[in-house]
Amino acid sequence: MRTRRFTVLVALAIFAALAAAPGAAVADGSTPWRIMPSPNLGAGHNHLQEVSCVSNARCVAVGFNENVTTGFRQSVAATLSGGTWRLSPVPARGTSTNNLWNVSCVSATRCVAVGFYANVATGFSKTLIATFDGATWTLAATPNRPNVDNYLFGVDCTDATHCVAVGRSFDTQTSSSRSLVLTLTGTKWSITAVPSRAGVSNLLADVSCADASHCVAVGYTVAADNSIQTLILSRTGDAWGLDTSADRAASSNLLRDVSCPSATTCVAVGASDPGPGTLDEQSLIETLSGGVWTITTSPDRAGFDNHLWAVSCSNTANCVAAGQSQNDTLGRPLIQTLANGTWTLTSPTPYRPATFNHLYGLSCFTIRNCKAVGDYVNKTTNIFRTAVLTNSP
Repeated sequence: MRTRRFTVLVALAIFAALAAAPGAAVADGSTPWRIMPSPNLGAGHNHLQEVSCVSNARCVAVGFNENVTTGFRQSVAATLSGGTWRLSPVPARGTSTNNLWNVSCVSATRCVAVGFYANVATGFSKTLIATFDGATWTLAATPNRPNVDNYLFGVDCTDATHCVAVGRSFDTQTSSSRSLVLTLTGTKWSITAVPSRAGVSNLLADVSCADASHCVAVGYTVAADNSIQTLILSRTGDAWGLDTSADRAASSNLLRDVSCPSATTCVAVGASDPGPGTLDEQSLIETLSGGVWTITTSPDRAGFDNHLWAVSCSNTANCVAAGQSQNDTLGRPLIQTLANGTWTLTSPTPYRPATFNHLYGLSCFTIRNCKAVGDYVNKTTNIFRTAVLTNSP
């Protein structure tokens, strides 16, 4: 289960605890956010990590199921069609744990999902990529760095034959991470060389490509003293470079997600934490404009730790970000909306009473036509179940 402290939030595990309050109609007449029924695989923990929509009526979400006793994980995929979310079986790689972490769809018959699996024979985690043709999921051949763990956390595709996937490789001998970037050109995935920040571990959490020649990947670095700072890489043509990202002073800072509606405009989100105090974690929003990344004022809930996990921009002026606000006893979905040059807190947001809720993935056509996915904790059983929210008409 994810605790509310920032230093634990940066760990790989995505287990959390939150709760929120039922919604009401919003003042501007747009459709309020509401909970959609969502499927679960088996009786164990179920988590949805990301969603990608090609229309208001057609979306694909991915994540994983976890056996409560053994910790064994199985990939989960759900498809929205005809107004109903239904599970789609995903084949497993090997005989051990499989996790899907992110998905990108360019059409109803072309989606690419990424994650990682445990390779029992080598003792290392390996990259996992699955493709969806609208009916069937198929595993793709993927490269890995040798003798290290390999993880994919983010993917974005500009068409059926051009995608970028990002994550990290982890060397257990040195306890250090390197940024990992895989590129699909045609039908073949290959590892792409990218720069790293020296002297620290590098991790990429997500990527967004405005077109096949312009991509931005975001994440964070971890130093030997456990200080955490934002990390941004950008690609023009075939060359990747390190961007100068912004950080709040005297704080740990990280980025979880990025959305680039154009080659020169991007929004990245995450969180910052000034230190060992309580209820002081702040949402973090950075904007790329004119070639410079700057921190943008973001509204948070007072009396909570606030963390953004996802962002989706329908154009350069309109975006939605999602995550969670929580304290020791209460949590709720956190949704922030950019319109007319200002980020505002979207409230109320729906929730399942007396439980903990989290949003990790988001896909929006407009700021009033979104799907958000995550999970919630059933406090009676202490089991995580999938969660889907929407404000679509």
